[in-house]
Amino acid sequence: MNYYFFILESLHFTKKTFFVDRIRSIIFLLLGMAGGIVSLHYNAVPHMENFRICWQVMYSWWIWFGLLVLWLLISTVIAGYMIRIFRDPVHPPSFDNVKKLIHEGIIAEILIAVWAVPALIWMFTFSSPLVLIVLLVFLILMFPASLFLFATTGDFRESLRISNILSAIQNPGWGVYLAAWGIAFLCFLLVMVVTGIFWFALTLFPLVPALLISLVKYGIFGYATLLFNIFFARFFATVLRNG
Repeated sequence: MNYYFFILESLHFTKKTFFVDRIRSIIFLLLGMAGGIVSLHYNAVPHMENFRICWQVMYSWWIWFGLLVLWLLISTVIAGYMIRIFRDPVHPPSFDNVKKLIHEGIIAEILIAVWAVPALIWMFTFSSPLVLIVLLVFLILMFPASLFLFATTGDFRESLRISNILSAIQNPGWGVYLAAWGIAFLCFLLVMVVTGIFWFALTLFPLVPALLISLVKYGIFGYATLLFNIFFARFFATVLRNG
C-alpha cells in the first residue's frame, strides 16, 4: 500500500510535493510509534517483568503531557494542511504562513469534534449496531461537506449550517465524492481489523517484545491513516473541482 501511494504521488504531482508528503508520512509514522509507546501503559508492560523500567518512566506525568502537546501540534498542522489541499488540489500546499495554517487546523479539528459527537454518544451509550450504521452514514455525509464548505468559503459558521450542507450534498458533483469517502472509510475500518488481527497473532508468541508489538501496531495504523488522508483528500478535491 505504501509503495503504490508513492508511485501515484510521483505520477500526479511534482517531485517537491512527493518529497514533502514523504517527510510528513515519516513524521506521522514516528507519531504512531509514540502512540505505541504510550499504549504500553495499558497492555503488555504491566504483565512483563522485563519492561518494569519502561513502565516507571512512562508513568511520569510530564512525559504524558509532552506527548499530548506534540500530538495536538502535529495533528493541528496536518488538519490545516488538509484544508489547503481541499482548497487547491492542483498546486502543492506550502508552509509559508504557519500561524494561519495552525489557525485553519484548529477550526478543522473543531469541525471534526462537532460531527464526531454522535459517534461518541454511541460509544458511551452502547446502542444497537443499527444506530451506529445510521450515525456513520450521517458522519460520512455531513462531515466532509462541512469541511469542504469551510475550505472553500473560509466561514466557520456557514460551514455548520445544515441548509448549506444539504445544498452542497445535492450537487451532482458530490456523488462520486461521497462514494469515494465511503470507500475510504471502509478501507480505514479494514486497516483497523487487519492491525487488530496482527496484534492478536503477535501476542501468541511470548518471545516477541511488547514494545515491538506496540510500535508495529500503532506505526502501521498511524501510517495507513495518513496515506488515506492525503490520497483521498486530493482525490476528493480534484473530483469536486472537475465536477
